[in-house]
Amino acid sequence: GSCTGPAFWNLVANKVLTQSWPEGVHLQAFADDFIFLVKAPTKVKAKSLANEALNQFKSWTGKHNLEISADISNYIHFNKNRNGPRWSPDKRWEGNLLKRKSSIKYLGVFIDDQLNFATDLSELKNKMLNLYQKIKNIATSNWGINKNIRRKIYFTVIERILFYGTLAWENNITSRQQRLLNYIQRKFILNITGAYSTTPTAALQVIEGITPLHIRDQMESILIRVGRLRRDCNWEGSSFLYQDFQQPNPPLIMHPANFDLEDRVSILSDPHPTARLFTQTVHI
Repeated sequence: GSCTGPAFWNLVANKVLTQSWPEGVHLQAFADDFIFLVKAPTKVKAKSLANEALNQFKSWTGKHNLEISADISNYIHFNKNRNGPRWSPDKRWEGNLLKRKSSIKYLGVFIDDQLNFATDLSELKNKMLNLYQKIKNIATSNWGINKNIRRKIYFTVIERILFYGTLAWENNITSRQQRLLNYIQRKFILNITGAYSTTPTAALQVIEGITPLHIRDQMESILIRVGRLRRDCNWEGSSFLYQDFQQPNPPLIMHPANFDLEDRVSILSDPHPTARLFTQTVHI
């Protein structure tokens, strides 16, 4: 497509994102994936708000000749009373009944109706086991790539995949999920070390100096909270204040749709600025 396509899409999508929505309704978007968050005290109110938001969204899609696929559009219900009966709010799009899901995948993270992210960890387990088999086909402890490369693959590929979305679920991690993470990690440590399969996981972690995954997840979560979200965080009795750490330059507040050429290029009228940078090339 055209390189200007994303810029034009920002202009169109920004119109619906900046609309006034009913109280309790929030619209979030990433590229062409839209998601509504509806909060209401009762079932009747939730149904009313959801249908009102969908009708308002439908008027925007009709104005710009956009089509929404009802087959891949669904909804999920979060309820504080998790043991209560299930209910159907009857949400429809152009006469098609939207399907209710117990978990949905948004931006690579599976969100379940219990908010314990068990589905996400289960999918990660299957993905990691498939990746482990592929690595095992090209490298084991006694042939293929050497140990240092296998170790580097673990830190740069495996852990980075596992830590994606960790900020969402690491606070609610259970002992069962910790054992699941240890099970995943154990597979790759055995591939790195070539140790016997009866070797305890804790011993392998100590010998290789590899931190258990549930602890690394907590560390990654703290780094994101303090470094990116600029929020204070407490962990194991230690307080981390974001003011105590060096912060990157603030992101661009202006929406890309309003980013004009004048905002990119500026011409100084003063021919002698107060600060000047001199460089010199040295050849050896």
